[in-house]
Amino acid sequence: SRLPAMAPTTFDTGHIGVIHDAQVDELGSTLATASADGCVRIWKLRGDEQVFSAELKGHTGPVYQVSWASAKFGAVIASASSDKTMVVWRCVQDGDWEVLHRQDSFLGAVTSCQFAPPSYGLQIAAACGDGSVIVVSDAGVNFAVHVVPSTGSGEESSSRLAAHLGAATAVSWCPPPTDAPPSQSSR
Repeated sequence: SRLPAMAPTTFDTGHIGVIHDAQVDELGSTLATASADGCVRIWKLRGDEQVFSAELKGHTGPVYQVSWASAKFGAVIASASSDKTMVVWRCVQDGDWEVLHRQDSFLGAVTSCQFAPPSYGLQIAAACGDGSVIVVSDAGVNFAVHVVPSTGSGEESSSRLAAHLGAATAVSWCPPPTDAPPSQSSR
């Protein structure tokens, strides 16, 4: 079934820079905006109204993208920035957010971040301008980092291997496999 058509809504986000990204959580109740001003702003969506909730200041450069984790993990969002960091934030109570994890091992701007489907656990992949992709997973207490090969200068080191010749600009996850048997209609 299709959702009913809705009239577009515009509002002043209060950012003082270009908005690079805007994402609504899976419940449709909260909007996050990412801006060149280095901030992530959180808005509660109530009908046709957007109510400012919080401003997350954890970057020193433009924020390119935000990504919501599944509601299964609570209100958790990640932000990717030109300052070579990805920050994972958690809402501890309405309007009060804390840094859950800061990943600063990138060699270039973090251009994209995306949480995995919830069946994979609390994991996030981030793409970097140096060509690397890093997957960060929550092992319950601390986050563990897994580096997917990158090129950088083409030289291999203990943490980065040659793979991409240019920047990694986007990252996504495939849906988890289902346990359903293959369709019999093709026979």
